[in-house]
Amino acid sequence: MSLRKLAVFTGIFFMVFGLAVGDANAEFCNGKSYKVKPGRFCWATQGYACAPGCYCTGNAGSFTSWTKSSVTDGCSKRWTKIDSELGSYGVHLCPADFPNSASGSSASSSCYYTSGGTTLYYKNYPACAAGTYRPKNSGTCTTCPKDHYCPGTAAAKPSKTSDAGLNSCPPGTQSSLGAKSSSDCQKHISCSAGQYLPANSETCAACTNGHYCTAGTYTKKAENQGLKFCDPEQIPNATKTGCVTKTYDCAAGQYLPANSETCAACPSDSYCPGKTGMTKSSSPQGATKCTGNTVPKADNSGCEEKKPDSVQCKVGEYLPANTYACAACLANSACVGGTFKPSNANQGIESCGNGYSVSADKASCVKNKPTSVNCPGGQYLPAGKETCAQCTSGFYCPGGDLPYSETSDSGIGTCPTGQIPTSDQTKCENAPPDTITCAAKQYLPGNKKECAPCLERHVCPGGEFVPSTQDQGIQKQAEIALDHDRMLYGLKGPNAPLKEQCWIIIDKQKYVDCVLGKLNVSDKFKGKFKNNKTTEIKIPEQNLVVEQMDTATIQSIPDVDTTPVSTGPLNTSGTSTLQIQSVSLK
Repeated sequence: MSLRKLAVFTGIFFMVFGLAVGDANAEFCNGKSYKVKPGRFCWATQGYACAPGCYCTGNAGSFTSWTKSSVTDGCSKRWTKIDSELGSYGVHLCPADFPNSASGSSASSSCYYTSGGTTLYYKNYPACAAGTYRPKNSGTCTTCPKDHYCPGTAAAKPSKTSDAGLNSCPPGTQSSLGAKSSSDCQKHISCSAGQYLPANSETCAACTNGHYCTAGTYTKKAENQGLKFCDPEQIPNATKTGCVTKTYDCAAGQYLPANSETCAACPSDSYCPGKTGMTKSSSPQGATKCTGNTVPKADNSGCEEKKPDSVQCKVGEYLPANTYACAACLANSACVGGTFKPSNANQGIESCGNGYSVSADKASCVKNKPTSVNCPGGQYLPAGKETCAQCTSGFYCPGGDLPYSETSDSGIGTCPTGQIPTSDQTKCENAPPDTITCAAKQYLPGNKKECAPCLERHVCPGGEFVPSTQDQGIQKQAEIALDHDRMLYGLKGPNAPLKEQCWIIIDKQKYVDCVLGKLNVSDKFKGKFKNNKTTEIKIPEQNLVVEQMDTATIQSIPDVDTTPVSTGPLNTSGTSTLQIQSVSLK
């Protein structure tokens, strides 16, 4: 190599590597061959420390001719084909991702880059175990994130562009932190706040009692996911999406004892109006103690002065419910007075009902007197009485609405001169004469002053009578012995001449005596037809009238003109034969 070429190369190398001073430590540099230590290089007859941005492995050999296509200002700007042109002399550029090195660097592991205050060297970092990975720009293994899996890595150099050992779960699946393989990636189910994922289920369910459930994404597992317990002294809120401080509500008459979660009856010396929203405390809550000569009110509204055990009320006073002071008796009520123990009921008072009034001293109820009483005819209202009485003998009592009086009778009076009370004592009538005359076939009934017609089967000869309670001028007729055959055929029996035979009519115990031609009466004779059914009966010459005929058939006799009759009045003469079931005499 000529001196001119050597001078040019030396200038280039100085400019590129910034080598300004020779190094006497080089073993030798004679321009034809060289031998240098790592971290140094030799050119021509001069040794130099390796430039920043490069590393020099040290070498021994012979110089050969070479050319450079372009020259810039050092390793940091990169020579084109520097490894192929200078590598044989032990000079190498640091990798593009790790462009920095210190002067005198002897290996690629001395190359580095700095980002965000972190410096990484181009060297092998320890292997990452399964479940971890090495993020880009990092030399430290990190736990595999959710929805990824990390099978682990071998020892390797870090990367500025990619994470080592990090794999995403397949679409539609997810994993937990530290997943090691793709089998750890499972289908993910998103549950809203207030829901959880039951064991072995892919469907969210409402948060159960005693838990709260925030929104979350889960995988199908043999355990409930998303169910959470609140901290002590907290309970799930109404929507079960979070926790709230546990509170306690006590009703009126109750309080919350210290360090308790259960309400208790109010202490006897305190009042407890009821309280809500209390939290567990080392002090009792909801009870206020009454002091001095006060006691709790019955309604738990506060304290009041202690009341006596009993109250004395006078006549005309009573003790109202839940009070300790007597009050004047109420309208239309009686109050007897007395000693009473206060209670939740009125004491010492009685309401007077309808028909009663309060006595003058207001101590009792008395029955009201009527203004009038209605009495029937023949009765009157005695003084001071409320019920009617029978009219006194010799007086008349018309009855009706009679005025009530404490001192005198009502509705009773005497008849004027010349009159006497009627038999029912309801009015007056003229006095009757001393005697009453009845004609023949009349009699004077008892308690009557007028004659009446004689009764059937009786004898009334007439005469003068004095009115009394007994019937006068009447006597019952003697009974007549009856002979059936004589009544049916007459005195001569069945062989009697036709004209002497009788027609018997049985109805209302009446019959005709054919011999005497009279109407006789009997209440004992019932009469019998032959065979107890239809009897053939002969009719005498005298005219008879039949009022009613149920069945009648006239059998013709040659010398008698007859007309058939079915019903209705029958007026006949002469002799005919009838079949009669039931007839009556008019």
